[in-house]
Amino acid sequence: MIQRRALLNGIFATGALTLGGCGRTTKTNYRMSIEVTTPHGLCSGSSVREVANHAPFELPFPSIAEDRPSWRVRGEAVMVDLPDGQVLFGLLSSGDGVRDYASREIWFIRRELNRDSFVLWPDPPRTTRPVIFDPLPMLVRFRDIADPTTVEKVDPNDLAASFGVGVKLRQITVKMTNDVVTAGIEKRLEWLSNVRGSLVHIPVSKYPPSGTELPLYVTLTELDFIEGAI
Repeated sequence: MIQRRALLNGIFATGALTLGGCGRTTKTNYRMSIEVTTPHGLCSGSSVREVANHAPFELPFPSIAEDRPSWRVRGEAVMVDLPDGQVLFGLLSSGDGVRDYASREIWFIRRELNRDSFVLWPDPPRTTRPVIFDPLPMLVRFRDIADPTTVEKVDPNDLAASFGVGVKLRQITVKMTNDVVTAGIEKRLEWLSNVRGSLVHIPVSKYPPSGTELPLYVTLTELDFIEGAI
């Protein structure tokens, strides 16, 4: 009996591994747009990204099978050209570092609410849906776009602190589209193609004391700006 049970467990485990790659994958392209008001008028930028959602087939032994959906994003950060040569970047990650946040939001909204577009900013009423992730992308700028060590966070509630008086975040929207995935960020950030991991690597010996926040150029990686082959 023990040998038979062990054999059956082995068969079930093998089946789970074999079928683990099976399931249904759906792909959706969406355009994230950012609008900023300035003393010189409205400035905007957008980026089309592809979200691939893989839902495994359900098996009769869920304790073995991994039945949670998974997401993969292909695309790049949003770039908004502002006066005086400044550029605002809306990253692929959220303000609290969660990756693929937008893909999960899109998957939920399309499935549960049957909507093809929604507003991230100003923040919509939370009565319409539960909070899954903070849906706002991290906003950053470079004091010198040629130097990744000059990257700084931008407060969505106070763009003026980073870009000058009269500059305000007007709106961030997401809309489903059939347009192709946006490419070209590496032409603006020429150093990005050479980055693997942190934007700038520093030796552990030069890390700040324990409990001190690491510089942003260490915590951000190339995947915050571009992900997947485009």
